[in-house]
Amino acid sequence: MNDMDTSPLREKWGDALGGGWVVLPNVLFRYQQYLGLDCEEMVLVSNLFASWWEVEKLPFPRTSTLAKRTGLSVRTVQRRLHSLEARGLLKRVLVGVGGNEPREVTAYDLSGLVKKLQILGAMQGEVIQEAKISGVTPA
Repeated sequence: MNDMDTSPLREKWGDALGGGWVVLPNVLFRYQQYLGLDCEEMVLVSNLFASWWEVEKLPFPRTSTLAKRTGLSVRTVQRRLHSLEARGLLKRVLVGVGGNEPREVTAYDLSGLVKKLQILGAMQGEVIQEAKISGVTPA
């Protein structure tokens, strides 16, 4: 028996954790509207974070994989990723992956979004005031 077997996470989620889990900061959800993220973008960002296990190894799920997971069309996934990139929340990067047949794949650098989340986390009180002034009320 390890610590995970008796943890509050295991107690709450049980066997659902067998497929893995991801940590997302609450500011991502509380300031979704403030960040300009619609529901489709939120589900894509959540899937990208779920594919990002190590800081230095960027996630690289295919757009077709993201489409299957989310129920969005491949074209919608592409448009949403382009929108996120245009706003500086992610950057598409070509990276090489090893294996028997090395190839280049598109990876996603989420440092733009992470930086904004870090700022929001550090300035929550100020952000709430600014958001109220601009008519955006974080939950």
